[in-house]
Amino acid sequence: MRWIDSKYNKKAQVWIETVIYTLIGLAILGTLVAVATPKINAMKDESLIEQAMSSMETIYGKMDNAARTKGNRVKFGLDVGKGKFVVDGKNNQLYWIIDSALEYSSIDSTVKIGIFEVTTTTGDPYTVKLVVPSVYDIRYDGKDMEGGFDAAPNVYTITVENEGSSSSESGSKIILNFKEL
Repeated sequence: MRWIDSKYNKKAQVWIETVIYTLIGLAILGTLVAVATPKINAMKDESLIEQAMSSMETIYGKMDNAARTKGNRVKFGLDVGKGKFVVDGKNNQLYWIIDSALEYSSIDSTVKIGIFEVTTTTGDPYTVKLVVPSVYDIRYDGKDMEGGFDAAPNVYTITVENEGSSSSESGSKIILNFKEL
């Protein structure tokens, strides 16, 4: 009878060891995921910020094309995967705001990166604002107002039209009107 008890004890010991080793393995995997997830999110956000900058450079090129001749209209697609793209007619600038796990630039100070003025503000998550000041008189839907494009699965179709020149105290500027189709 003793040999039967010993046989069952060994089987029970194998099962207990299996459960313990499985739990240890899961704990190690959980720790690795917890440590790696913020880094992965920061890397994804860095990529999205760089994509937003690339899109804004393309848009600025479309603006330059439209500015060549009065009445010229340029049509393009805009994919906003994260954040919000804004045409600010009041301040004659374009900007993109993205919530990010990454501290992209110095906190609460504006840094010039190429044609961009980049500001990262404190928060959880951080807010990164990419601004492109413009030499043009920018309008949205024919008015000096702000118009925005939120993140969406579809591509926005936008036109930029040269509506001639405006005169002001600071001189003459070409009017570029943004409109969503």
